[in-house]
Amino acid sequence: MTGLKVVTRTGQILYRGLQFTGDNLVKTAVIARFLSNDMEARGREPDAGVTPQNYSFSYGKTAAYNGLIAYVFLLRPKRKRAGFFRGELWLEANSGVPLRLWGDSIKSPSIFVRNLRFVQDYQELERCSQPLRLLVTVQTRLAGPVQLAMWLHSVDGRQAESR
Repeated sequence: MTGLKVVTRTGQILYRGLQFTGDNLVKTAVIARFLSNDMEARGREPDAGVTPQNYSFSYGKTAAYNGLIAYVFLLRPKRKRAGFFRGELWLEANSGVPLRLWGDSIKSPSIFVRNLRFVQDYQELERCSQPLRLLVTVQTRLAGPVQLAMWLHSVDGRQAESR
């Protein structure tokens, strides 16, 4: 599936499906649940955020990322709950802005999902770091692997510029 996620200035999330290939069961049971959870997450208390209360941070390495130097921090959740993950946070060495966040889910969010991996890339737009794209790979119990790629654009219609 390829789609477009738009976040309005008021914080409302809208999705537009651009292309889908595969089984409709996967579309309704896996992808639709993922998207509805994301839309509902804005209204809930942010209790699964990447914060020191939820994750242990440890310095991993320094790495190159699209011509920049990044500090890579390893993230380990302090609790084992749905929505938490084990992964890495890449921060730009000079400014500390996020470049990439990726991880593997530590607890399945559904009986249909075996495991889930995501990669969130960021861009700097008007001196603010914003999500550029989200890649999600889900191993389902019924239909096998499902991949979702979302390119995130700004609300005023400008295309997100990749580094």
